[in-house]
Amino acid sequence: MVENSFDPVTVLLALVPALPLLGCLVTVVQGKMLGSRAHWPAVATISASALCSLALLGVTIGSVRGASNDKVESVHTLWQWVHVDNAIQGVDAVSGVDVSSADTNASSRPFAINVALRLDPLTATMLSVVTCVGLLVAIFSIGYMHGDPGYPRFFALVSAFVFSMTMLVSASNYLIVYMFWEAVGACSYLLIGFWFRKPEAAAAAKKAFLVNRVGDFGLAVAVFLLWMTYGTLDFHDIVAADGTIFSGILGGTRLANAEGIVGGTVGTAICLLLLLAACGKSAQAPLHVWLPNAMEGPTPASALIHAATMVTAGVYLVARSAPLFVACPDALVVVSLVGGITALIAGLIATVQNDLKKVLAYSTISQLGYMFVSLGTGTLLGFTAAIFHLVTHAFFKALLFMGAGSVMHSMGGVIDMRRFGGLRQLMPITAVTFLIGSLALAGVPPFAGFWSKDEILSSLHARAWPGGHGDHAEEAHAAAGTLPQSVNLEDARATTVRSSDSTAVQPVLFHLTAAAADEHAAEHAADDHSSDGHSTNDHSTGHLEDHAAHAEDTHTAGGSLNTPTTWKAIWWMALVTAGLTAFYTFRAVFMTFTGPLRVPEEAGHHAHESPPAMTYPLMILAGASVISGILIFSTDALGWFLAATPSLWAPAVASTAVPHAFHFDIALQGTIAAAVGIAIAAYGHYGRRSDEPQMERYLGPVGTLFENRFYLDELYVAAVVRPLEILSSFAAIFDSVIIDGTVDTIGRIPPSLAGVVRRLQSGLIQRYALAGVMGVLLIVASLVWSLKQ
Repeated sequence: MVENSFDPVTVLLALVPALPLLGCLVTVVQGKMLGSRAHWPAVATISASALCSLALLGVTIGSVRGASNDKVESVHTLWQWVHVDNAIQGVDAVSGVDVSSADTNASSRPFAINVALRLDPLTATMLSVVTCVGLLVAIFSIGYMHGDPGYPRFFALVSAFVFSMTMLVSASNYLIVYMFWEAVGACSYLLIGFWFRKPEAAAAAKKAFLVNRVGDFGLAVAVFLLWMTYGTLDFHDIVAADGTIFSGILGGTRLANAEGIVGGTVGTAICLLLLLAACGKSAQAPLHVWLPNAMEGPTPASALIHAATMVTAGVYLVARSAPLFVACPDALVVVSLVGGITALIAGLIATVQNDLKKVLAYSTISQLGYMFVSLGTGTLLGFTAAIFHLVTHAFFKALLFMGAGSVMHSMGGVIDMRRFGGLRQLMPITAVTFLIGSLALAGVPPFAGFWSKDEILSSLHARAWPGGHGDHAEEAHAAAGTLPQSVNLEDARATTVRSSDSTAVQPVLFHLTAAAADEHAAEHAADDHSSDGHSTNDHSTGHLEDHAAHAEDTHTAGGSLNTPTTWKAIWWMALVTAGLTAFYTFRAVFMTFTGPLRVPEEAGHHAHESPPAMTYPLMILAGASVISGILIFSTDALGWFLAATPSLWAPAVASTAVPHAFHFDIALQGTIAAAVGIAIAAYGHYGRRSDEPQMERYLGPVGTLFENRFYLDELYVAAVVRPLEILSSFAAIFDSVIIDGTVDTIGRIPPSLAGVVRRLQSGLIQRYALAGVMGVLLIVASLVWSLKQ
């Protein structure tokens, strides 16, 4: 079915990124004229974008309810960017097998890149988070950035960032994702270096830009490998006018085949490159070093970029590519190991930080590590738990960053916790909301972080101790009511792929590995056609059993890392991190808001609670930090909703589903860890002057190690920066001595020759006459000599 350009869903989906882009352009053109009202275009357009996102969320929820456990997606092509006919030949249009030398009906395939936006549960969730949090940050910025000379420029950048981020999470093509991956990075660079006249801010922006280039290189190579492996970069399937199915990388036709996704060396390489890209954007080890320095930017930028949106792009990329990772168990283990190590290292560093914003920065790195730990489990619970934590984290971490901004705003720009204290007396709203955000971050029940953290620990516990929570796929689906339906070619031809083009659905590329055309796949196709395109429950269960067996093989396959011992080590890292999170969070609370009132001299006599434009967003986010977790967990709404995303609907993922349950034993362990952390923080910091010697002094050399961030920056300087400086010095010498010397030597030859000739042109008539006489004499002498011969 094809939708015309006036389809309401297409219009809403296009408006979500278009409105912030419009706000950016209006602010750029009219910003100086608007002056102190330069925030209006950004706030108005982001507000409208948020409303559109929420409307799309409602539409998607309705579609999931009516989908009868099937996947839900719609793809809306805005325009065709690149199209080359007959770009690839010799591939069978149905099986994807190379038939260049076979006597079969081969078809050529075009190279096509469409600017297409998709709507599915994952996209709807991400759009709602990005735009709603972005709106609250924009409103908060009205008070925080008031009077700044770059006031219009800041709101233009915020609008540009929201535009780029919404395009990234709604694109239905890896190349378009890459383009807006770079656009988001550019906006981040500009916001981090917003106060570019400040050397620290300029240096932080350059550091963020350069470190992210490493990750972005990984994504670029991954895109090339995806194209070479699958023959397309589209996520979705598209049905051509003649009924031919061109399968996308994450399309239902491919995902329905247990062997439709490439594994092995090539598949693992693709996944690791995608992980490298995610490590750059989401600040995971070893590419996490840029995020703490990024706190040199305005605090609202930190709340927007480094809490709720850009840093979650890596989590989104891995979740979107879930079937690719599930096919490569070694890559999955690496994802969890990277997340676990990052979470633990960042948590340890945060325990000794005295800059309030840097405490939150390392906390963000650590919590993102939690999400990667969950993603690496490769189970449906793991993927949905990661997105669950992404949503709750967006609320309470944006709240904490903006709370820190409120403190900084009142303290005259001072953010060192040793220089103020007892601020609950001056800033009661900020103090209460910051406490709520801290309780959520620490995982204290019933606040939001408790529920999402419990889901992550449950998914990890199931991998560390298999069988502990029930791992029978059929029973799980029967209990949860999420049995995935099989997909056959007839169903795929009937799949709704939406387009704004009023003509036939334009074809995109279809390619499966040779394994996709084996007898196993052919047998399933025959079974599907024998049922006239309608799968019975028994037939679906048969598919599920095959995929469950394949998923079990996937989870038990791989190298020596993929063992219960490895998963147990990751589990303990996650549990220790939970205690560290509670400790450093409440250390910041006690140092900032308890004890005797102390205000730095930079605040003068104007230290007070922040204006309503700043406190209202804090209260809204505090409310979300209280109720969002328990609402989502008690109803299992998010898990049910996300399960209809094609990437998570894939039988290889869906076959790992377990019944939704609250695991009291796991929750108790996490809560005890949080309670211990809070108790230690209270013992060392509650009610005390924050400028007194802190309990961290008892850590000795270990504390020095934490304060110096495990010397990772120094390691980078020694291993990367210094060798590059030495290489560049040799290159400079070679350039100046050899290259420039050779060029300069060649350049000196014409002036030298010209100097000789120049002496003959003296301008004296006597010399010209003498030269003429001498020339005549030489001619006469040569003639005489020749006559004598």
